[in-house]
Amino acid sequence: MLMKEKIKEQRLKKGLTQKQLAEFLNIPLSTLKNYEQGLRAPDYKTLKKFKEFFECSYDDLIE
Repeated sequence: MLMKEKIKEQRLKKGLTQKQLAEFLNIPLSTLKNYEQGLRAPDYKTLKKFKEFFECSYDDLIE
């Protein structure tokens, strides 16, 4: 599974919309959409936000 799919999967498990997750992580909605579409990859700081919010490991997001 690709990172874009894993981010979306984790978001849906929490029952969140893209807008809600972007607000929780304090990132622009357009940026989150780009991550989920595979157009961009999060930098380390943002990846850490995902990891902490979803309470998962980096491996759960990137492998």
